[in-house]
Amino acid sequence: MGIVPLTVGFVVSALVGIVALQLVLKLLYRARFRYFSYYLWVLAVIVAWGTYQGVI
Repeated sequence: MGIVPLTVGFVVSALVGIVALQLVLKLLYRARFRYFSYYLWVLAVIVAWGTYQGVI
């Protein structure tokens, strides 16, 4: 693989990462993660149960 595709991939991924971090910080400051945290707790319980049962 040449240097040009690697450079383009690096720049695009850096820009997408910056935009994603800005979105996460904006949501964090607006306190919108309260509902997301409920989803994460439910998902964690399901994954833990699945791992314990050998399903996952």
